[in-house]
Amino acid sequence: MTNKIPSILYKYRTFNVNSLDSLIRDKVWMADPASFNDPFDCQPSIVADVQDVTKLIEITCSLMFETQVREVITRKDYIMDFLEYKHDSLRKSKQDILGIDESSTLLKTNEILKSNKNDYVRFRDYQIEKLRIDIKNNLENLGDAYSLVDENLTIEVFEDLIKSELLLSRNVGVLSLAKKNDCPLMWAHYAADHQGFCCGYRLPGDPAIFANVNELKEVNYDGDRTIKTSQLHELIHNSTTVKNIVNNAIYYVKSKKWKYEKEYRMIGKPGLQDSPFILDSIYFGLRCDEIVKFTIVSSLANRQCPVNFYQMEEVKGSFDLKPKRIKEADLKNLLKTNVK
Repeated sequence: MTNKIPSILYKYRTFNVNSLDSLIRDKVWMADPASFNDPFDCQPSIVADVQDVTKLIEITCSLMFETQVREVITRKDYIMDFLEYKHDSLRKSKQDILGIDESSTLLKTNEILKSNKNDYVRFRDYQIEKLRIDIKNNLENLGDAYSLVDENLTIEVFEDLIKSELLLSRNVGVLSLAKKNDCPLMWAHYAADHQGFCCGYRLPGDPAIFANVNELKEVNYDGDRTIKTSQLHELIHNSTTVKNIVNNAIYYVKSKKWKYEKEYRMIGKPGLQDSPFILDSIYFGLRCDEIVKFTIVSSLANRQCPVNFYQMEEVKGSFDLKPKRIKEADLKNLLKTNVK
């Protein structure tokens, strides 16, 4: 996509404890694609153009390994295994860890790992390599079992496995933003039937540079969500070009029916993250309750970078919306009226 990146993008929100908390603390939620309402969203169609089962096993193994290695090295019992592996002087540390609560466990574990760094690295590398071998052996046995029945069935099995593991292996969250703040459908779908609010996020610095650094892109409503296994085979051998193609097919392509959203997306680590944007403005929906406005305005008072507030209004004689700036005097009256 070659369109100019807007300097401000918008996020439609329902008013609740989580949205207010993230607003006050300048956080954004990078959502798990599995939570999206569109069953096709971030669900690429995998085409097995590679017929070599050995290569399909290699792809599947790589994806499964990326997923499982994150889980293995953060498990509590994995640390226990390390302590067993170490000499007797660490056995008391193991008992200490087993006897304390979860929050203290992390601190105690980090202490032990720092003081035994070299041994831990060797143990970790051994465990990771063992995991890779185990996955590969299991997949080869699976391939052999299905090949006895039907070679085509083997390819279909690995095609399904690759599809299910692809998103898990990437561990990516998505932030969805909109180009416009006046779309009635967006207000209805994502801002509690016009009862919520909409955040205006300013991109700091040059929008094009910001977008490039933060993987912020316009959604392509005419794109192809197909990913070939030949592309994934290139990807596991660190092809940067293919990485961009795969990312685009997964995260930046939607059906034409969603075109009204005029969506931009940023991908990153899933979960609650520090906002890279500047909160520029808040827009209140047509049906937004006064107490919601009061809560948001009072919560965002005294910020270093002041926030502008707007009320969405109908354009008479049409089905359109337009924002009307809330004057400072009106904001003061809003605060005064709701404080008792």
